[in-house]
Amino acid sequence: MPYLIFLAIFLLASITTSSGQVCSAVNSNFPNGARVSNVGMVKFFIDPTSPPDIPFYIRKRIFTKAFNEWERVTCINFAITSVKSRADIVLQFSPVAGNNRVATATAPPTQVTLTFDSGEIWSETPTQNSLDLESVALHLIGHAIGLRHRGNNNPKNQETIMNKRLVDRFGATVDEGIKKTSLKDRDIILAVAKYGGPC
Repeated sequence: MPYLIFLAIFLLASITTSSGQVCSAVNSNFPNGARVSNVGMVKFFIDPTSPPDIPFYIRKRIFTKAFNEWERVTCINFAITSVKSRADIVLQFSPVAGNNRVATATAPPTQVTLTFDSGEIWSETPTQNSLDLESVALHLIGHAIGLRHRGNNNPKNQETIMNKRLVDRFGATVDEGIKKTSLKDRDIILAVAKYGGPC
């Protein structure tokens, strides 16, 4: 019996500290022509109901910073809206199915939904077993403007924001890094090819 208890604790620890969290968005859903339609004013809506571990004002600050990073290198202008039906992009927290899958996205030009797994521990400053919210937001916003995942087989893509592998949980064996909050040249090239920039 003590052996079974030890095994259960070991397996649980392995699950909660596993590295290489991934995005479950599928490249085939993002054709080359996928893009937001009104680049002069792309509105985003932040679901105010969750998660309880990060207050709304902090989520707003984190998400706005991530949108600004993409705006800085392209000709897209982003603005927040308090009306969900008027938004081009909706950010929400909801369950995401699949082992190590912590986020997903739908594709433009219809209203895009960016989903962060509500079963994860999200953080502005990652602590034990938590994930960096800004890093994953930056990745999902790339999908919101129509970008696909970069291939993992090319070593040059491993550090890109649009790599399917996101960030590691704090405290895990580090493969991808705890934070990835700066666009790399390969990310920028993809975005500029679609939208021009910077403007």
